[in-house]
Amino acid sequence: MIATFIDTVVLCGLCGLMLVACMISEPNAFFGAGDSDLVTVAFGGLPIFGRALLHISIITFAFATLLGWCFLGQKAAEYLAGKTGGLLYRFLYLFMIWSGAAMRQGFLWELTDFVNLFLLLPNLYLLYRLRKEVTYPHTNR
Repeated sequence: MIATFIDTVVLCGLCGLMLVACMISEPNAFFGAGDSDLVTVAFGGLPIFGRALLHISIITFAFATLLGWCFLGQKAAEYLAGKTGGLLYRFLYLFMIWSGAAMRQGFLWELTDFVNLFLLLPNLYLLYRLRKEVTYPHTNR
């Protein structure tokens, strides 16, 4: 869970602070920039290697994320279905990386949002099943 905290709170928070600071110091640089261009414009304002630093950071983050998710998913598949399940997961994972690289970006984001829905379903089901196990502190139940 620390990875989620670092990705969401720390990195997104620092990125947001950098955007606000850059927009305050040089607002004209952001005129006409789209949503996906804001960070590129902000890093482009750094005096030395701003855009190169951004691109290297994105590539490193993406590569580390791909390796981490592959490992965790493979171990989960091995736990559920044995070594064969882990190998099948790895092939499916590599196919999905390839197909994701070949898709249009807008469709890929929509598909990602839809697939993330399926992460919600088992959690909701288990929360429903465990509803009687939850204790309420400071009550007389």
